[in-house]
Amino acid sequence: MAFFLRAVLLTLLAVSTLVVTREIRVEWLAREPGSLRQAVLQQQSPGILCAVNAKFLLQLADGEPDQAARGELLGSALAAHPRSVAAWIRLGLEQEQGPDGEAAEKALLQAAYLDHQLLPVWTLANFYFRQNRQEDFWEWGARAAQLTYDDYRPLLQLADRLEPDADGLLRRLEAPPGLTRAYLNFLVGQQRMGAAQHAARFLLRFHDPADRKRILSLADRQLAAGHHVDAEELWNAIANSETTR
Repeated sequence: MAFFLRAVLLTLLAVSTLVVTREIRVEWLAREPGSLRQAVLQQQSPGILCAVNAKFLLQLADGEPDQAARGELLGSALAAHPRSVAAWIRLGLEQEQGPDGEAAEKALLQAAYLDHQLLPVWTLANFYFRQNRQEDFWEWGARAAQLTYDDYRPLLQLADRLEPDADGLLRRLEAPPGLTRAYLNFLVGQQRMGAAQHAARFLLRFHDPADRKRILSLADRQLAAGHHVDAEELWNAIANSETTR
């Protein structure tokens, strides 16, 4: 316990000059280290309630085995910093483990309201997938598709479990080019050549010359698999696109 308190004190001192908006009462903490946790929970120290301390409370919650105590810590983190997206997400995931799914959804929606970037959106898509709320999953999955910039596979794995039809999946996710390419690779890797053909047709709509090599590679695979009509379709599509440029 003494080691933990010393670590908290040293961290508070290190960051105080950067992010604490009010003076942290280090002298008080040094005199009364045993009351640190209770003071944070009861919000009795004016120097404790700030954004940096919300992070400390989240760290405490991550290491707290008792569910009720975790809830207290997360509530205190939000009291310290009501715009903490990490705290809202953590609270929502915590509440999802209990009986109040509506409260969990509200917490995750609040995180997405505060931050329009990928993490809150992707968290909501995952939440709705776990809740088997498919229409909500597709709504937030489509938003995640627009925000993802590198690895589409986690989203595609969830979406493919709900909608194995390639056209349906791409339409529901309002698939951008990057996701469509990733989905094509995903389908080829699973040897789902019929679905890959549909994904290739979807990709051809973007008329991107950079996709020429990918489409021709699929055509060669279709030919090797004995799908001559599919291979010819792709070769003709590439030839026509080059003629019209």
